[in-house]
Amino acid sequence: QIGVNSPNVQVTAPTVISGHPPLSLGGKAPSMLYYGAEYCPYCAAERWGMAVALARFGTWSGLKVTASSHSDVYPATPTFSFHGTVLSSPYINFVPIETYTNVPVSGGGYTTLQQPNKEEAQAIATYSSPNVVPNASSQGGVSFPFVDINNRVIISGASYNPGILANLTPTEIANGLSDPSNPATQAIVATANYIAASICSGSSNAPTSVCQSPGVQAASKALKLS
Repeated sequence: QIGVNSPNVQVTAPTVISGHPPLSLGGKAPSMLYYGAEYCPYCAAERWGMAVALARFGTWSGLKVTASSHSDVYPATPTFSFHGTVLSSPYINFVPIETYTNVPVSGGGYTTLQQPNKEEAQAIATYSSPNVVPNASSQGGVSFPFVDINNRVIISGASYNPGILANLTPTEIANGLSDPSNPATQAIVATANYIAASICSGSSNAPTSVCQSPGVQAASKALKLS
């Protein structure tokens, strides 16, 4: 059983905020907003925890296996892309934004993929600021990945070091998720438990099969959400 502590890799807890209205995007609440890029190795690591957590609340369609940039730090970290995905869930409205692909362009940078709409951009600007998140950049930049879970919990940067996934294939990572002694699994599931507990805090702790599970309860207590 994995809670939120891993003996093999440090998993950083997200930031809990208070006094803000529930996040509504496209007229749907509660919502969870992800803002990242396909080239980004930190996003690559975080997507595993997000994908595992969100699968507990609904059904994925359109998840595509890919890898982070081959020329960035932690090159070719195995992952998914959230571009074009749909999470069918009665509990959470998931809105992913992958701003760039992992395909380099001449002169530097990567091919543009998605940009946030006005409502999404406002949420990103508001909840990535140092006024809300103590460790946010004072320069006004947004650290990828940025995740806003119902304006209650914020993730800024990866929850664990992407290097834990080095030299593994997506299949090896996925197959290892049933092994609680696997270091990559410990990092992914601990991250997923934090995310699931954050979602539960806005879903009236539904479904109970998820929100009352030992790992999610451990995360909820660690975040002081329960």
